[in-house]
Amino acid sequence: PHTACPAFEWQQRIKRKASFFLRSSPAYDIAIYSLCFTLFRNENCPVQIDGESVTVKTHAKGGHIAEVYLM
Repeated sequence: PHTACPAFEWQQRIKRKASFFLRSSPAYDIAIYSLCFTLFRNENCPVQIDGESVTVKTHAKGGHIAEVYLM
């Protein structure tokens, strides 16, 4: 899958671990991230998309999704 890994500033802080899929729907992204959070919370989540391996990393805070990014 095509991905982007930009760095950006958010609330006067630099965010370095941003990443997302390109050419996919937001619903698809949320589904993948939610599934990884449910099954592999705070761990690496191995995903196969169109025959390619991707690793999704999730972090929880207070039982909720704090951040999700592609590795």
